[in-house]
Amino acid sequence: MIPFFLRGCIQNCRLPTDTLAGRLILRAMPLGHRPLWQWALEALPGDFAPRDIADVGCGGGEALRLLARRFPAAGTLRGFDLSPLAVSRARKTNRRDPRVRVEHADACRLPLADGALDLACAFETVYFWNPLPLALREIFRVLRPGGFFLAACEVSDPAHLSPHARRIEGMSVYSPDELAGALRAASFSSAETAGRGPWMRVLARKT
Repeated sequence: MIPFFLRGCIQNCRLPTDTLAGRLILRAMPLGHRPLWQWALEALPGDFAPRDIADVGCGGGEALRLLARRFPAAGTLRGFDLSPLAVSRARKTNRRDPRVRVEHADACRLPLADGALDLACAFETVYFWNPLPLALREIFRVLRPGGFFLAACEVSDPAHLSPHARRIEGMSVYSPDELAGALRAASFSSAETAGRGPWMRVLARKT
């Protein structure tokens, strides 16, 4: 049997709730994920200078802060998350940057106009997009022609999931080929994949 508190932490990986477990998960995630974010961002062209950026599934907002530092000329940075606790924390994390706006939203229904973004990122979150094809079509909709979608996951093979992670409800692990194929089916013109051990990143472009 898994201890009750550990079980709560495991389930809060998907949707952090306003509990001790949820608050601890939001604080811990950046410690383990920051190297993944930095590696994923290396996939972007060196001369890429996006004006409008979104982090879909932004969690506690640390990746938004990293994006703001990496792209100081960006005009707007939007964060979206299904967890009210995550939205609240992400707002606090980025409260000193007037360019950042964080909202409660589903990846399948983003409160953005068509062609609103130059860059959409999704770090450690596509596992939970349901249905995935609808979410990817929504990302395609909100990107401008020439815009990029960058996704990164710590796990790209179910065999690498820990026994505890296998218990997370609603989690689907995609291989690089599966995610690239889903992106092409969503009308992206290209989807380049790369791996580092169990990590995966996919860079797709709308043209």
